[in-house]
Amino acid sequence: MHQATTLQLSWMDAVRTPLVVLADGVVLRTNRHLEEICPGCFTIGNAFITQVVPDQRELVAEYIERKDARPGMVCLFEAGTHTLRARISSAPLDEMGDAIRLITLTPLDLSDAQEWQYDAREGLLKSLLQQLPLNVFAIDRNGVILYEDSHRTVVRGMFRDHVGKSIYEVHAAEHEFLDDTQRVLAGETIERERDIQGYVFETYYAPIHDSSGAIIGAVGMGIDVTERLRMQQSALETDRLRITLQKEVEVSEMKSKIMRRIAHEFRTPLSTIQLSAQMLERYHERLTIDERERRIEHILRETRHITRLLDDIALVVKSQAQITPINLCDMDLPSLLHKLIEEVRTASAAQHYFAVSVAPEVEHVHADSRLLSIMLQNLLSNAALYSEPGTVIKLQAYGDGEQLILQVSDQGVGILPEELEHVFEVFYRGSNFDERPGLGLGLSLVRDAVTQHHGSIEIESTPGIGTTVTIRLPR
Repeated sequence: MHQATTLQLSWMDAVRTPLVVLADGVVLRTNRHLEEICPGCFTIGNAFITQVVPDQRELVAEYIERKDARPGMVCLFEAGTHTLRARISSAPLDEMGDAIRLITLTPLDLSDAQEWQYDAREGLLKSLLQQLPLNVFAIDRNGVILYEDSHRTVVRGMFRDHVGKSIYEVHAAEHEFLDDTQRVLAGETIERERDIQGYVFETYYAPIHDSSGAIIGAVGMGIDVTERLRMQQSALETDRLRITLQKEVEVSEMKSKIMRRIAHEFRTPLSTIQLSAQMLERYHERLTIDERERRIEHILRETRHITRLLDDIALVVKSQAQITPINLCDMDLPSLLHKLIEEVRTASAAQHYFAVSVAPEVEHVHADSRLLSIMLQNLLSNAALYSEPGTVIKLQAYGDGEQLILQVSDQGVGILPEELEHVFEVFYRGSNFDERPGLGLGLSLVRDAVTQHHGSIEIESTPGIGTTVTIRLPR
């Protein structure tokens, strides 16, 4: 009974007024503020009136036993070597039974030193709480609110004037909060972010233990982080705008670079076409048949080059806008390779040796002829463009389980190691061969065609030695 009542009255220590609880006139509990003013005056288990001066004991005993409300009375208490003069008032604690009474003592003649110490301690506590950016509350084991400090609370009604009331009644509608209360009183510590009436609080809710480790209540603390979160959100929005602007600048720079590259790539073949056409127009009669045919061949070759550039641009735009459905069919691989090699020979002024090897198991494949042509034509054209005339370009085709392996190797300028990861980007060109013609679309088109065919592509390259591109496609 004594322990249960002590836990039930644990809220008393949060009250600044000196208090004593009596059970049938015997001291059941005092609060710490009474002990600060009059240490050792009231011993738990002793009769309350034994501390009253002898000539007032009968009056005090009659006063505290009366059930009706009466004004407080002034009496003297024996407090060790001195006498304490205080006004007492008595009130029943109905929820704990008729025999339990709460005695409030108001000291009337504290010494100046005691008054100063008392006020200084209370002032320091208030000052500390005012300086902390926290909202603090405490409850006892039964959920009675013992303490509240909501001087910084912007939310209406949040722990304001609720001391002595049950948290389960005051916040009856806040089911999550009450569920957390039960968990904390069971020994759990909870940290969470709470949204209360549009304000965001970072909260800490933990049990309070007595000296023996038993849970006697809980303390909750919250800090309003609404403004901080708003500032963070504002910073994020600023970052998004900065990134968006940066991307727009990069896109603008890329567009300018692309237009310069396109202008450069078209200017050379158009100049060749114009020069050859002018020679044929002005000196037709004076040119030999071989010279005329050579000029016509220049015009046709450069026209094919421009046509291919336009086709590549159109393919890139189309691949970025939508993916064309794959169209698988049975095809003769050696015939396709022969046709593509002849086209590369015709388009390239330089002559190369093509070493072609097709394994018997892949002479007939089931694939998309358009995608396969894009892959191989671009790889063969790149190999011819970036390797010296007279060198060997190898093309191998063979099977590996359920995969078709296509491999193109050259003895060209190679790709710098730090640039390998960028070679599949649209309009990207390596820094060690930028003077050679081309828009930087070939490998991007190859990768897109491989992806549509659900395959993979790998590149191995050594600057000054050559490059090998390996494509793996499902058979």
